[in-house]
Amino acid sequence: MSKKIKISCCKASELVEKKNISSLSLVEKLQLKVHEIICKGCLAYEKQSRILEEGAKKVFNEYRKKHSLSKEVKDKILSDL
Repeated sequence: MSKKIKISCCKASELVEKKNISSLSLVEKLQLKVHEIICKGCLAYEKQSRILEEGAKKVFNEYRKKHSLSKEVKDKILSDL
């Protein structure tokens, strides 16, 4: 069982990125937690990744708000189809 729990930093970073876009399985969550107890570098990487992900979402949402089409334009485009 311990071989399945121990993971490399490379695998930990993959799990961090996967966690940003979807959910981890119970085993993956356990693997990441155990690894982060041992490896403070990967723990810091996860925190930084989360900050970057949240910032990117904010920037994207602000861009989308500023550059969205008005309802009238959308309706016009759809009516022309």
